Amino acid sequence: MASMDVFALGLVVVCATGLGFTIVVESVKLLAVSGRASQIGGKVESRKAALEELRRQLGVAEDGETRRQTELARLANDRARVEGLIKSFQADKLEMVHELGQPDGGNALYICELKTTPDFNRLDSRRLIFAREIWQHRNVAHVWAESADAALGHVQRAFHGRAGVVPGRILATDTTSEGPADTTAADAAEPTKAAAPSRGVPRQPATERQKPAA
Repeated sequence: MASMDVFALGLVVVCATGLGFTIVVESVKLLAVSGRASQIGGKVESRKAALEELRRQLGVAEDGETRRQTELARLANDRARVEGLIKSFQADKLEMVHELGQPDGGNALYICELKTTPDFNRLDSRRLIFAREIWQHRNVAHVWAESADAALGHVQRAFHGRAGVVPGRILATDTTSEGPADTTAADAAEPTKAAAPSRGVPRQPATERQKPAA
């Protein structure tokens, strides 16, 4: 009976030892898994932090791109505005001069700016005086006449609203033709005709001598 007790006791000890070893092994495995989980968790947090940093950098880059696009749009608008001003300045510098009358008989030189009517661009080209492109620039009429009223009459007969052109104010200059008029009796008997406008001649503006008619 004693042998059975010893055997049973030995069996219990062996089982307890095996169970303890199993517990130790499982505990080691659990600790290893916990350590690995902690390591993986640390990597996940690091990846999350890196992802947030990338998102922040992407946001900064998008803001910078937006600012650059806005600046480029502003520069493009400024360039278009400057080009428009340059073209306008060049157009203003080019002056088409139409000469009317003759510088004789003590006639004075009058200047009248010619402007187009609001419906000028809709008019038939056959009704226009000269090419349409000429009227894209500043047009003035240099009129030799006895008085401002006579000069206005010359301009109104040569340029009229039916052709899309209206005369502006008549401005007198200090220029006066020299010498008496060389007219014959036949010329005096002939009624005055409207002076035909000469072809527009591009010149630089010379308005510093202009002064209002008295």
